[in-house]
Amino acid sequence: MYAYAHSSGYEYAHARRNTYPQSRRRVEVVQSLADLDTPNGRLAFISFSVRHLFRTTYERADELSVGALVNYLNVAMPADKHEDFDVQEVTRAAATLAKSGVLVQEGDRLRPRD
Repeated sequence: MYAYAHSSGYEYAHARRNTYPQSRRRVEVVQSLADLDTPNGRLAFISFSVRHLFRTTYERADELSVGALVNYLNVAMPADKHEDFDVQEVTRAAATLAKSGVLVQEGDRLRPRD
């Protein structure tokens, strides 16, 4: 699949159906799947998910509970393809992210670092 860059964003089209004017440049879209089979990949997925939720759904003043994050993570994965996230794993990941300065952890509540 290819994306065509222009001033209002990207339009997607199959490469064989290139009917866009020459003024738009073609950019190949590379899709990669999350690595949910390794500890580092799972930590990266949790980190990305927390940042995504605070950019799109939660306000900066809101707090995200570990339980809500566990539910979100498990729903975001294909069923029966990877091991489900549990509260203990997400709590450890949140502590790691808090130590690295990505977020603030207060008990089972998470919020972005100011």
